[in-house]
Amino acid sequence: MSEHRGVVVIGSGFGASLAAWPLVHAGIDVLMVERGDRVERGPDNWGPAGTVMRQPVYTEGPTFVSHTDRGRREGHAYACVGGPSVYYGGVSLRYRESDFRPGKEIVTDSGAEWPFGYSELSPYYDEAERILSVAGRAGEDPTEPPRSRDYLEPPAELSEVSRRMAEAARK
Repeated sequence: MSEHRGVVVIGSGFGASLAAWPLVHAGIDVLMVERGDRVERGPDNWGPAGTVMRQPVYTEGPTFVSHTDRGRREGHAYACVGGPSVYYGGVSLRYRESDFRPGKEIVTDSGAEWPFGYSELSPYYDEAERILSVAGRAGEDPTEPPRSRDYLEPPAELSEVSRRMAEAARK
């Protein structure tokens, strides 16, 4: 490729798109590279076979291994235009402050600790929530981390089933 770009972004999911957003708006020439194709839209997307793990975009390539209290778990990457955002369920959660301070039993001798804490990421959460128009109401979740600004929009009304589930959870 003989063209030169200011920045090359690998992938086209949420992370890559949110990284490219301010660069593009600053007038920087950005090339976004994605290894997968577009996900075909149609009625099959809404049926049992439409779940992400049954789609060809859920690669059989490199495996990501995690060890949990339920044992060893393997996962794979998404290879499609939009990455996992194509299957986004409409929930955007912030990591809690404690998530950035894993216990020694998790880190062990790997040294795999966060190089920064929640306070350094908070402004980026704010900006991502603004770009995505995340709605909510601060202060309802007793475990939520501190926010430097409130949500721009209030949450949508819950369906009857969701209201009953929310009430049961509160009880």
